[in-house]
Amino acid sequence: MPPGTRPTQGNHGRGSGARPRVGCGVAPLQGHDETEKARALREHEPAICGVDLRGTHYNTSVQVRTLEALVRRLPTTATLTKPSPKRRKPRRARQLSDQQVDELTAAYQAGGTVYDLAERFKINRKTVSDILHRAGVQIRGRLTPDQVDEAVRLYAADWSLARIGVTLDTTANTVRARLLDRGVRIRDPHGHTC
Repeated sequence: MPPGTRPTQGNHGRGSGARPRVGCGVAPLQGHDETEKARALREHEPAICGVDLRGTHYNTSVQVRTLEALVRRLPTTATLTKPSPKRRKPRRARQLSDQQVDELTAAYQAGGTVYDLAERFKINRKTVSDILHRAGVQIRGRLTPDQVDEAVRLYAADWSLARIGVTLDTTANTVRARLLDRGVRIRDPHGHTC
């Protein structure tokens, strides 16, 4: 096949016993003279076949230099393997001595709050509540069944939730919640039942 011509589809010189062409058979671009080296590349290297090797992208030295500069700016493997931050191992809950438990219960019964005692003894507020419960101390805000019965009786006698709360050493909201648990209809601020 003469140089610079396009083979017809299906005819790649197979009928004459010649070796099939490796090239993709793309003719050179019009207006360009094909050099011997370009023709050899086009015919024997399918990966670059059909690419104009003399175009604007052939001289890639600027792009290569830019790419090399970017590669130099990439972090090395040494900078990528930063040590993991030190994490504290979970601690066991702080145990109070018998003397500290006695101090805690006395401070609570003297009017200290669970939050203040948690900060003072450097333990969680839930731990303070648990210690008080194990010591048999009545937690303010929690009502015993007898206290709830008393709240129901006082509320039926037209006492306010706030007054009942002061009497039982709890809040009006706690009294309200326990009354609702017992099925008591709560009055609005004007004295009418809802």
